[in-house]
Amino acid sequence: MPFDPAKIDLADLDRIRDEAQQTMRRLSVAEEELSSVQGVGSGAGGLITVLTDGAGRVTKISLNPRVTRLDSPTLAEELLRAIGTAQDEAARRTQELLENALGGQLPQQTFDPDRIEALLAESDASFAAFINEKTRRMEADGGR
Repeated sequence: MPFDPAKIDLADLDRIRDEAQQTMRRLSVAEEELSSVQGVGSGAGGLITVLTDGAGRVTKISLNPRVTRLDSPTLAEELLRAIGTAQDEAARRTQELLENALGGQLPQQTFDPDRIEALLAESDASFAAFINEKTRRMEADGGR
């Protein structure tokens, strides 16, 4: 059923506003938590440890001195495995936070935190414009 703004009454508008405020509060909490999301991965039997941020960017690589005993191809393979594990963990945690914030209504796809932030800002502006227009129309109609 298509959305028809003309059929929204004050009770609907109040409910929409309340739901939007609840969602924005949950997203605000999630945004704070997202800034501290990290993924951890290890390889070569614990000789390699990798940390990534919530966006999957590598923030730290720790190599035990014994890792030099590995040949170059093995070292590269183990390092890539540790990076992938850390990125997967960060993505999983980011997805969990967003699903919780949005009440489990998150599509299954790869997450780009910058894109999500842009979409949230866009949605907030769009919703504010809608509310302002609806309020203006209701005031012009004498509150009906």
